[in-house]
Amino acid sequence: MAKTKTKTNITSATTTDLIAKDGQVGGGISKISISNYSDSNACTVDVFLEDATASASTNAGNVKYHFINAVVIPTGTSLVLDDNLGFDTTLYNLRITTVGTSPLICVIIS
Repeated sequence: MAKTKTKTNITSATTTDLIAKDGQVGGGISKISISNYSDSNACTVDVFLEDATASASTNAGNVKYHFINAVVIPTGTSLVLDDNLGFDTTLYNLRITTVGTSPLICVIIS
C-alpha cells in the first residue's frame, strides 16, 4: 500500500493546488482518489498539470495538461486515477477545479 502524500478537503467551487510547483511534496505519485461525500450534490471536476508560477486563483492563460476534464462525480462515489500520474514538480502545479453547488470533495494522493 502506498503512503499518503496529501489529503485535501474541498468545500467550494474553486481551483485548488494539490501539489504546488517547487513545493515540498514531490510529483512521484501513483494514485489520486477523489471522493464526493455530499449527500445531495454531484460535482464536476478537472484534474490537471499547469505550467504556471501564479496561484490557482489567477490561472488565466496558463497551459493546462488534463488528466481528466469535466468529469461528473455523483454523490457518495469515488473516482480513482492510477495510471501515468508522475510529473516534474519543478515545472508544474497539480491542480483540481471543482464545479457544482456546495461540493464536498476529498482528494487523497499517494
